[in-house]
Amino acid sequence: MINPTPPLSGPVQLCQNEWKKKVGESYSVIIEKLEDDLQLKDSELADLKLAFSSDEAFQKVNVSYRTEKGLSLLHLCCVCGGNKAHIRALMLKGLRPSRLSRNGFTALHLAAYKVKRMKEQ
Repeated sequence: MINPTPPLSGPVQLCQNEWKKKVGESYSVIIEKLEDDLQLKDSELADLKLAFSSDEAFQKVNVSYRTEKGLSLLHLCCVCGGNKAHIRALMLKGLRPSRLSRNGFTALHLAAYKVKRMKEQ
């Protein structure tokens, strides 16, 4: 019978624990920054819900709009009720999916985090 691998000890265990600690701290910082980007003013939320509520309202949006946190309409569309047609229209008007918020996140980052957060609730 083959003996199982012995548990880690000494410097190897210490290094592994330190690495886990650093990863956990980094993850916490990323989550804080994502949450910060998703905190929108009530007035912004109301305007966005109206803009994404109908095609007529959507046609009137200012595509160069940015929030104080650097979120473009594409970011906002992904987290505030926009649909695939809205996303496509914004990209056709020149909004880049690679544009970063001030905290360093793309629209896809925010959309994925929002879905993850909704599943956890």
